[in-house]
Amino acid sequence: MNSTVERPARIRRRRLGSTIAVAALVLSSLALGATAANAYATTGCHLDPQTYDVDSAFYAPEIDASVAAWNSATDANMYASASAGLKVFAQNDGNTGYDGKATWQCTAFGVNRTSQAWFNLYYSYPQNQRRSVWTHELGHVMGLHHSGVANSIMNSVSTYTYTNFGTYTPRPDDIAGMNSVY
Repeated sequence: MNSTVERPARIRRRRLGSTIAVAALVLSSLALGATAANAYATTGCHLDPQTYDVDSAFYAPEIDASVAAWNSATDANMYASASAGLKVFAQNDGNTGYDGKATWQCTAFGVNRTSQAWFNLYYSYPQNQRRSVWTHELGHVMGLHHSGVANSIMNSVSTYTYTNFGTYTPRPDDIAGMNSVY
């Protein structure tokens, strides 16, 4: 007789636990903004002024094309300037596992005035794959983190994105992310 009294209580506790878990999941996804249309992540920092200086004449056309891709698809407005805080260059870092890299320093007010983006010359890629790397690294210094969207230019592995999707320009998730920053 005791087991019939306890069974409904166990079921109610399980249902309550399940309801609480679902509610927590819904609230956390809303708080984090994690929806398919909003999978991008920002660094909390933006480049100001939106200027860049190219220190590699050989890659300048690819870099300029990557900048033009961000400018034409988003509210960003990067332009070349010899006195820019963003230095863009290429160097051979060896077999490090990364084909490009970006560094930036953010002020307490979320402003990036000093940054670098570079391509690792150790890896030999065709032109559009290099553009994919440049576009990805410029996205970082402009204020975007990696995206979990497979075909996003801000996917954590830009060569994967290029190899599997032919992506070398910003995709919808990247554009939404950049427009949230600028």
